[in-house]
Amino acid sequence: MTATTAFLYAIFWLLIAAILGGIIVYLLMRNRMKRLSEMEENYAKLEKEFQTKQKDFQLEISAREKKISSLNEQLKECQSKNNAFVLTISQKEAEIANLLTEYDGFKASTIDQQTKLSASLAEQESQIERLKAEYTGFRTNFEAHNKEISMSEEEKEQLLETLGTMRGELEILKGNFIIGQQEMLKITAERDALLSTKAGLEATLQKQQGEMQRVIGERDVLLSNKATLEIANQECQDEKLLILAQLNAEKEKQNKTSQTEKTHIVKTAMSDDAKIDNKKEFALAKVREKAKDFDYSNMGIATYEEKDDLKIIVGIGPFIEEKLNALGIYTFLQISRFNDNDVEQVTKAIEFFPGRIQRDSWISQAAELAKK
Repeated sequence: MTATTAFLYAIFWLLIAAILGGIIVYLLMRNRMKRLSEMEENYAKLEKEFQTKQKDFQLEISAREKKISSLNEQLKECQSKNNAFVLTISQKEAEIANLLTEYDGFKASTIDQQTKLSASLAEQESQIERLKAEYTGFRTNFEAHNKEISMSEEEKEQLLETLGTMRGELEILKGNFIIGQQEMLKITAERDALLSTKAGLEATLQKQQGEMQRVIGERDVLLSNKATLEIANQECQDEKLLILAQLNAEKEKQNKTSQTEKTHIVKTAMSDDAKIDNKKEFALAKVREKAKDFDYSNMGIATYEEKDDLKIIVGIGPFIEEKLNALGIYTFLQISRFNDNDVEQVTKAIEFFPGRIQRDSWISQAAELAKK
């Protein structure tokens, strides 16, 4: 096997290795990009779910706040009604106290008048009974003496006169008795009127007490409703705090998850980029090492400040341009001066495909670009 054949075999296997390496790198990068895209989609999906949950939580919080506001309004209304009932109860209690005072006054006055009238009637009845007894005794004695003795006309006249006087006194007493009975009836009527007034006052008092009991019952119901509303208000406040805590926890969890995924993606991408950069830097270092023995006598020497955009030439990509720069080739003019020896040197130095420079017409393209 000749040296040229061995060299060509070596070049062939190097090309195969480079192609396989490029394919592997391409597959790895595509896989990484696919994973990165999936992660970004998952992150966008999680972000969308989080925003949806956040909106739901905000709507629920808004509903809870409206409910709390409504409960507060009801609570204020109950407090207002309670104050009104307390004022009503105070007024009713004052009216009842006045009625009781008035009733006690009527009762004391009635008892006093009834006692006086009873004593007067008893005294008059006692006098009438005493006079009746005296009249009956006198008449009995008169009849007895009238039978036993015969009286003179003069004595009879005296006795009759005395009897007439006593009858007159009796009639006067009877008249006084009738007047006393009339006064008694009048007092009894007044007593009945007072008793009727008393009954009316008692009925009014019972009605007022019933009304007061009803008001007190309504006040107790309002106080119970107030306590219920306060409990419901507190429950709503607790639920609101719980929802906010859940929302914050969910948000923190989503942030941690997304941050972790982003960190992982960045680290993975940085690791892959670092691997690629390491390979790239190694290849450029090899080219720089070969530049030490490179012959620039034909093409000439150029500096980085004179650099042209070599990628304009068809067949030169970003990486090939970096290799050419590492070799000290920066301008179109240098490439336009290539001879066969220069082409062979460059092909070996940048590990390019043999004959590719001629097929892509680098020299003629560079010559045209150098004239511009």
